[in-house]
Amino acid sequence: MKKLSIFTNHYFPENFRINALSKKFAKEYQVSVVTQVPNYPKGKFFSGYSIFKKREELVDEIKIYRLPVIARGNNVVTLSLNYISYIISSFFYRLFSKQKADHVFVYITSPIFISYAALAFSKKNNTKSTLYLLDLWPGSLISMLKIKNQFITDKLEKSCIKLYKRFDNIVVSSYGFIEVLHNYGISEEKIHYIPQHADEIPEKPINIKVIKDKVKIVFTGNIGQAQNLDILVKSAKILKQQDFHSVLFTIVGDGRYKNNLINMIDEYCLKDYFEFVGRVDYNKIQGILSDHHFGFVSLSDDQTLSKTLPAKVQSYMSYGIPILASANEEVPFILNKSKAGLSVRANDAKSLAEMIVKLKSMSHLELKRLGINGFNYSKEHFDLEEIAQKFKNIMKEGS
Repeated sequence: MKKLSIFTNHYFPENFRINALSKKFAKEYQVSVVTQVPNYPKGKFFSGYSIFKKREELVDEIKIYRLPVIARGNNVVTLSLNYISYIISSFFYRLFSKQKADHVFVYITSPIFISYAALAFSKKNNTKSTLYLLDLWPGSLISMLKIKNQFITDKLEKSCIKLYKRFDNIVVSSYGFIEVLHNYGISEEKIHYIPQHADEIPEKPINIKVIKDKVKIVFTGNIGQAQNLDILVKSAKILKQQDFHSVLFTIVGDGRYKNNLINMIDEYCLKDYFEFVGRVDYNKIQGILSDHHFGFVSLSDDQTLSKTLPAKVQSYMSYGIPILASANEEVPFILNKSKAGLSVRANDAKSLAEMIVKLKSMSHLELKRLGINGFNYSKEHFDLEEIAQKFKNIMKEGS
């Protein structure tokens, strides 16, 4: 059985899609995972883990090597130190590890520079490498830090292009990434499109309830700045001014921006429009979604983020809940293609508020149709088994 080394900065018990993918890979490969001590999303090490504890594990026949890092914490400084410590630790792993590999698979959310060690490990083993690109760099970094200096942005772009060109295969999770990579001079033969899979596709979609007193809109996942949930607060403020109270926003999850969001809601006296549910077990998500009419997706009005398809789109579609989005480019493109939801432009609180008012009078038949469309699209495009096989085909061709 050939050996596959996966480099990823997030892995079990953290909840990322690479967990399920790696299990599928393990049916045809002897899989090992190089990752960090788990500390996402709360920024502190999971119970039972530390730089001294459970550094190596065997889970589902997959060998896990956990690199010592500084936990993410809850500010930019500790997050930066987390990235830097991962880069340093992974290079030491590359230097001293006696592990062998027939292929190297890189699954990295951010930052892209932590894949250097994976490339060096690939070179050391004289084997091919595949990058699953989920976050478009350097655009993501430039947007997050609001970098305006042209000299710095040019240097970052050149570094990223050089790194991208070193991979044998680049698999993108969003159509929008393809054009950017082409503009970077990446050869077309290297680029493949495979969307992120749905965590689970039930036998049938959830039963969407009739809209009665309130339109119930739910957001699930990480609560960060990139998710741009401020747009809900701004829209709620407009709706309150219009004396429209027939909507409830449910926020399920946790993240670095959660307290900021709660403070904004308190500042504008909008508590009646929101309810917060902390992190919940995955098996409870279906029940939560079935009690709502729309799953919400939002991204900032940013050129790079607009090319991204958040994984929650797959999640919502797989359960058959209609989608309401505030985003540009990739998200509305997929919603239009699947006919699974409605969208307004990113950062347009006025249009979002107007859309919510219209949703109150949406017929149950139309609501169900949107959900079923998404469910069917998910079965056709986001099935884990089929997506894993596409990856395996690419890795076999590149071996």
